[in-house]
Amino acid sequence: MLLWSSLFPAGVTALAAAGLVLGPRRAAAGALLAAAVAWIAVSLVDLPYVSIPRVQVPGGVFCALAAGVGVAGVHRLVSRKPWLLVTAGAAVLILVGATMAGTLPGLWAPTNADDEERLLRDARDAIPADRPFILVRRGYDDEPVERLHLHYPDYWFEPPARDGLAVGPDWFDRTDAAGRDVYFVLGTRCYMRRCGETDIHPACRRMRERYRLEPVIERTVPVRDLPVDRGRRPGQDLDFPWCLAARGEMTIGLYRVTVEGGGSSPRRPRRRGSNAVGFRRSRSRISGTWRGPRGSTAAPRAR
Repeated sequence: MLLWSSLFPAGVTALAAAGLVLGPRRAAAGALLAAAVAWIAVSLVDLPYVSIPRVQVPGGVFCALAAGVGVAGVHRLVSRKPWLLVTAGAAVLILVGATMAGTLPGLWAPTNADDEERLLRDARDAIPADRPFILVRRGYDDEPVERLHLHYPDYWFEPPARDGLAVGPDWFDRTDAAGRDVYFVLGTRCYMRRCGETDIHPACRRMRERYRLEPVIERTVPVRDLPVDRGRRPGQDLDFPWCLAARGEMTIGLYRVTVEGGGSSPRRPRRRGSNAVGFRRSRSRISGTWRGPRGSTAAPRAR
C-alpha cells in the first residue's frame, strides 16, 4: 500500500523516507518503517484489492509516524531562516495535500458491493413491517454451487428484527409460502459466476422464468471497476476468483413474486420424481423455532 499512490499519499511515504536521513532520530524513523513493512508483508496473504486499505491501515499508521520524524528533520534544517521555514512548511503541506487528494478515487470509488448493500437496505425499507414474508435471494445451497461470497444480512429480515424468512431459490421451490408475501432480490450476486459463464446464475434465472415478478425496486447499475495492478481475466470482478456475467451494466432490484392469474401463493406443484417438501413456518411462542416437516426444527435457510 505504501507504494500505491492511489491508496496512500506518496507525500507521506516521501517524508518517511526523509526521516531516515534527516535529523537526529533516524533510528526511530527506521524502526517505524520496519514495523510498517513487517505488517504489510504479513497482510499480503490472500489479500484482495478492496481489503488493502482496511487490512494495511496499521502499516500506514507506522509510516505516518515515520513521516512525522521526517518533518521534524526538515524543520531542524530550515528553522534558522524564517523565510525558508515558511517555504518548506508550505511545500510540505502542498506535497501531502496533493497526494492525499490523489487517493480519493481509489479509496472512495463505489463498488458493486456498495450497489448490493444499497439495494438490500432499500429492500428492507420497502417490505411492509407488519406482514410475514419470505425473501428469496441466491444462497450457498443453490445449484450449481460456485466459489464466491454469498453472505447476506439475513438478520435484517428475520426474527427478531422482522417476521421474515430468507431462503435461496432452490429452497423456495420446495417451500410452502403459507399465504405469506414473497419477494425476490435480483442482486449483483446473481451475476457473479465462474469465469467463462455468460448468463446469471441458473437459480436466479429460474425465478425469472417460473414466476411473474412485479418490480418494487428496479435499477440499472454499471459494472464498476477499480485500478487493479494484478493479472486479471476479462470480466473478472476486481481481483476476486470469479467473474461478472454482465458487460457494461446490470439490472438489479426487489420484486414481488406472483403467479399468472393473480394471487400471492408462489407454491409450485410437486414435480414427478421430486423430493420437494413443503415447509410450513410456525413460530413457537416460547422458543421461536422454525418448524419443518414431521416436527423438525430445521430451517430452510442458507448457511
